[in-house]
Amino acid sequence: INEMELWPNLCDQCWRLNIPIFIINGRMSEKSTKTHQKIPSLFQPIFEKVTAVCAQEHRDYLNYLTLGVNPDKLILTNNIKFDLTISEHDIALSQSIKSNFAIQQRLILVAGSTHEPEEQILLEAYLALVKIYPTLLLIIVPRHPQRFVKVHQLLQKQNIETILMSEATSCQATTQVLLCDQMGKLRSIYALADISFVGGSLAEKGGHNALEPAAVGVPILMGMSTYNNPAICQVLADSGALLTVTDAHEIESACKKWLDNPKQKQTASDAGKQVLTQNSGAIQKVLDVIFS
Repeated sequence: INEMELWPNLCDQCWRLNIPIFIINGRMSEKSTKTHQKIPSLFQPIFEKVTAVCAQEHRDYLNYLTLGVNPDKLILTNNIKFDLTISEHDIALSQSIKSNFAIQQRLILVAGSTHEPEEQILLEAYLALVKIYPTLLLIIVPRHPQRFVKVHQLLQKQNIETILMSEATSCQATTQVLLCDQMGKLRSIYALADISFVGGSLAEKGGHNALEPAAVGVPILMGMSTYNNPAICQVLADSGALLTVTDAHEIESACKKWLDNPKQKQTASDAGKQVLTQNSGAIQKVLDVIFS
């Protein structure tokens, strides 16, 4: 079971059939801990029936203890997301996007896994930045496919020069936004970026995976909401790879800082890659637990 999808009936049936159950990359936020504490009769039996829990962060380890998980079953393995690798397919797709949309000469700000109202906030920052950096292109990748049309309508209402990725039409010098309305391309799109924004962090959704842009050496901007992966975001921030922003003005200022200071931008890029290198190894720790 990955992260926190705890299904009582599934765990009970596995236990009855003597099938070992492992929770890997276990995540348990303070909010989820409080929810579980409200109905101990439902969740306590689950933890008694699992073979082991591999916690992804120190916070999660402590919260599992709070919920009564036997310390002998609980192991801090670190977050397997740190073992992220970018495949040859991802890189090839990135090069294909760059060529097909004729954006080789553009500065690129990627807004990945966005939620409402993050697209509007990024757009406001972009419109201020493009006055200073006229080759800047904003690539938006909404988190959920059901929002592709809504985000497109948002851009159309404001007369933003937009191309849909599904149209496979080359960007022009006047193109302001390339809207990704297809699934499975985010990692490759991050590889195109000069600067990235990771969504779900201004929209109070806990923030999405900041290691994806870090893995391709792209500086990262995020909002304050990072409760999904607090340790990852903290170590990236401590290294200088990630800056925290709260609104369009701060996004604009942070982008200016990096675009005007290539050495600082490169330092941030290198720091993100170094974070992954220094924290890798969680997958092997999990395999050791499962097969011990």
